[in-house]
Amino acid sequence: MAKFTYRATEFNRVNWEKLAEQAQGERVVVAIDVGKVDMFANLMMPDRSILATVKWSHPQESAAVVK
Repeated sequence: MAKFTYRATEFNRVNWEKLAEQAQGERVVVAIDVGKVDMFANLMMPDRSILATVKWSHPQESAAVVK
């Protein structure tokens, strides 16, 4: 299986206030790609437009991501 390369932002560098503004009270879908160490998540609007692609290291940062 071929690997896929994401263009992602480290989760601690994401401007969460700006993303919340963009979502404007709408439901946000979170799609997670689980790997051994590197985790990725797309934050999407209901129309499937992507707000952000976020990356973090598991298990070191997973608790902070959930928070």
